[in-house]
Amino acid sequence: MQYTASNTDNQVIDTFALATVKAIDYQIHAVDNSDESISIVTITHNGISISETQESTSVGNNKPAEFTTSITNANTGQVLVTPSSAPVTYTLTRTDTAANLYGEHTVSGRLIKHTEGVGIYFTGSANNMTVKASNAYFGNSSQFVTADVLGPTMIGDELFDSNNFVSYNSSTLAANDTYTVIESSGQNRSSHYIEIQTVVGEKYRVQANTFYTFDPVYSQTDTIDKGSRIAVGSSVGQSDLTYVQLTKTEAQYNLDFIATGNTAFVSFGHGTLGTSVSARSISIKEVAPFPTYNQSNGTFYFKWNVVAADSNVAVMNSNRVFVDSSNNVFINTVNCGAQQATNKLAYTYDGNTVQHSFNGAAVLSESETYYSNVTSCSLATVPEEMSYVPVVISNTNLTGLTS
Repeated sequence: MQYTASNTDNQVIDTFALATVKAIDYQIHAVDNSDESISIVTITHNGISISETQESTSVGNNKPAEFTTSITNANTGQVLVTPSSAPVTYTLTRTDTAANLYGEHTVSGRLIKHTEGVGIYFTGSANNMTVKASNAYFGNSSQFVTADVLGPTMIGDELFDSNNFVSYNSSTLAANDTYTVIESSGQNRSSHYIEIQTVVGEKYRVQANTFYTFDPVYSQTDTIDKGSRIAVGSSVGQSDLTYVQLTKTEAQYNLDFIATGNTAFVSFGHGTLGTSVSARSISIKEVAPFPTYNQSNGTFYFKWNVVAADSNVAVMNSNRVFVDSSNNVFINTVNCGAQQATNKLAYTYDGNTVQHSFNGAAVLSESETYYSNVTSCSLATVPEEMSYVPVVISNTNLTGLTS
């Protein structure tokens, strides 16, 4: 491509979409009346900030052109130059590196340079859900996610240790390259268990890929065994805290329980004579609200098309974004303005204040109780885009998101 500068003003010679391009390599050949130069320019960005490196050489040993970059309208990167003379013709050869993750580079996900956060782009067919927690990638989805976007996750130290498995009522333990296998002796509640230390009132999760099989040696008919299970009890062999009945098809099970004492007993087995429970990927950890939800302060962004008056947009336990009967958009009791055909709302909060920008308006700061201890975000109206990060962002970025 070519661009001709007819004056010496600072000017844009190329643009690119942040959502689809995460890095660009340019070869730029500049020719004016007295000289020519070749520049290699490499541009990278993270959706919020942008930078460039440049190597240049001039045929006439004059100072080559200096190229700079910036972000405009929150979604577009641009390459600029201020010619030392005019006219100048720039011939650009451009090689793009595509952005693989919508959430990293769309308006909804441009905040997700933090180690924790969520950004979802709901339109289109690409894998488009980005969730980060403690630098772990939690998955992507090409379908709508309408509830528990910030749902619970397993945190803290791993409580399961295969070396601590103990036999109860003569069960036997074996292992192969894939599974830990517990075979029942046929005695009451025959199983292998692990004792874990717990805190009264705290919530824990047992997660495992598990199934059971019959052993033909014992002449078992291929029927359902109602005993084989994963169980959690307040004493050995019990199921009083929680349990799940297993099937002969492998599946991942998540058993959540609230500790009633300082110890709990997690067991695998309990089947009739000759049944074996096979398990892999066993994990036992504390369960907590999604850790990116900062209960002290954070930032949300929503983009949605017009909804009916008196409708919710998003409900976060006691907090909500909604449209009232007069078609005004509210954050709890804060009136952000009249709903439009397309709406962009970005806001930061702490316990006592909400700062918001709606459809490009200047940021307003208003006293408001924003409730903590939120465990889920239910999208009553599926938006086009949303993002969340556990920090308060600047007013410039708030208006940038909604402009």
